Amino acid sequence: MQGVMSTRGVGGPMWYTALLLVFDTIYTIGWPQHFSTPASESALAQASATSTTKGQLANHRNLPSAMLPRQSETRHVPIALSIAGLSSFFIRTQFPFGHIFLPLNLNLGYLPQYMLYYSTGIYFQRSHIPLHRPCSARTIATTSSLAVVLLAFAFLKARNLITTGNTLEDIIHLAGGGPNTFALLYSLLNELVGFTLATLLLRAFHHPVLSARWTILGEDLAKGSYAAFLVHIPVLVETMTSIDEDAWRHQGPVFKTVIVGQLAVQKSWILGLLVKWAVERGVGMGYL
Repeated sequence: MQGVMSTRGVGGPMWYTALLLVFDTIYTIGWPQHFSTPASESALAQASATSTTKGQLANHRNLPSAMLPRQSETRHVPIALSIAGLSSFFIRTQFPFGHIFLPLNLNLGYLPQYMLYYSTGIYFQRSHIPLHRPCSARTIATTSSLAVVLLAFAFLKARNLITTGNTLEDIIHLAGGGPNTFALLYSLLNELVGFTLATLLLRAFHHPVLSARWTILGEDLAKGSYAAFLVHIPVLVETMTSIDEDAWRHQGPVFKTVIVGQLAVQKSWILGLLVKWAVERGVGMGYL
């Protein structure tokens, strides 16, 4: 309770909403012309939605060639990720991992990544780049290859440090920030690995099975995703504390993580849907 009362600014998972509100405010003030919706763009959006559902591009044949969906340039992706990674590294030389920007409850080292992906989303929308294929297979191969090379180098550096008497905890501390090799490797790998996994997931979730509307008792699960996000931290804490540590100690951390994770996901979604239902009945639609 003392910690709650001493909090100033944003708390819990609401940091994401607060930061997004800041970005949206800057965007709407700086580029108000982007919020007009010409008829041609509406036609493209409708055609894109139909084509992504059916996996066809036949609906684009009547659109101008300049408006047809395309992909980001291969060379642009590693450059953008490198700039974000290097920016994170330089920020963490002064504000290492764990330093929180209190008004927004924000870890400053990740700010370049948030800015990159926010602006990238705008660029994709303005350039008619579909989310399920934002880049070519060559781009994914390039980022994953760079990630593998850096991971191998990081593994060798870590092994050399461990042989000299250092521990894994020491390496993690170094990766958290400061002018050292591990902090640089972590900053770059965070971008490369994150982009590769996100791109592959976007492709996977475009599959007809995964992109279908999932419902429970007639309730669209996707509509409860934000509410589930808001409640997932207290649900995680409750789930972890309700499980007896001594009884799980011999099972190992990986096994416990899998079990707790599965329970927390289901409980977060159920609680989130209940909260959303209660808010909509009591306050009105559109709040969650």
